[in-house]
Amino acid sequence: MSAFPDGYPEDLLDRILKNGGEFKEYHDVYRVAKYGLNDPRSFYSTIQEKILESNGALRPNESKKKPALSDYSTSLSTSVEKMAAYLQHSEQKHPKATIIIGYTKKEFGPTKLNVESKHIHWWLYKGAEPWRCFRAGENLL
Repeated sequence: MSAFPDGYPEDLLDRILKNGGEFKEYHDVYRVAKYGLNDPRSFYSTIQEKILESNGALRPNESKKKPALSDYSTSLSTSVEKMAAYLQHSEQKHPKATIIIGYTKKEFGPTKLNVESKHIHWWLYKGAEPWRCFRAGENLL
């Protein structure tokens, strides 16, 4: 049984760790919460967002592609500027979108930082409540 959400590959944790993932906590990380701070959907992985946006099923052409390891993660950044740029892109489709600031918790799943892009992948376990680690990011810029 996987610690990750239903439908995720059984070997996901092994793949994450083999590809540089680790159980490390990061502080002062940012995310665009598309549905507001306390909505669990604001912490969906890429693949969960695609399923949500397609009303419960991946589009036929997407379901044929094997998802990348990163598709199972929730994206964060150590750069508020990068999140501000993404927020501008998201606001029209998601009017409740806002930048939030917080930290990762290793008990909620492994992480991987790309230092060059300032991007963090966070693979959240089923039942994790990451919104408890974040607050509204007012006056960040």
